[in-house]
Amino acid sequence: MKVCIPSSDAGGLDARSGAHYGRAPWFHVVETDDDSCVSVQNPACHTREGGCHHTSMLKRLGVDAIAGVMIGRGAHASLTEAGIDVLQVEGLTVRDVRTAVREGRARPMDFGSACEGQHHQHRHGHGHGHCHA
Repeated sequence: MKVCIPSSDAGGLDARSGAHYGRAPWFHVVETDDDSCVSVQNPACHTREGGCHHTSMLKRLGVDAIAGVMIGRGAHASLTEAGIDVLQVEGLTVRDVRTAVREGRARPMDFGSACEGQHHQHRHGHGHGHCHA
C-alpha cells in the first residue's frame, strides 16, 4: 500500500509527522511493503485556504491513502471522491506512522472528524487557525 504522510520537513522516514495536510511543506509517499519513500515538496503549501488538495498529484504518484491526524473537510471530500483513503493515525515520525498503518492501527477518518476551515473554533477551544483530530 502506498501511503502519503504529510510532514514539516524533508527527512524521509525520519521526518516529523503530524503536519496539517494542506499546510505541510512535504509529503512523504511510503510503500508499506518495502519501506521505499519518495519525498515530494508541497507545490502549493500556504497559498490559500482550500487550495492544497493535490488529489491529481497524489493519484499520479499511485497513493492509496493519506495518513495523519489533521486535514480539512474540502481536502477530505476531494481525496475520498478520488478513491484515496483518509486514515487517522498518530506517530512522531513518518516511520512511526508507516508502522502503525502496516500493523493495522490506522483507522478511517470520517468527514465529521476533519477540520472545518482555517478560522473555525474547534473542539479544543483555542481556535487559532488550526485543528487537532
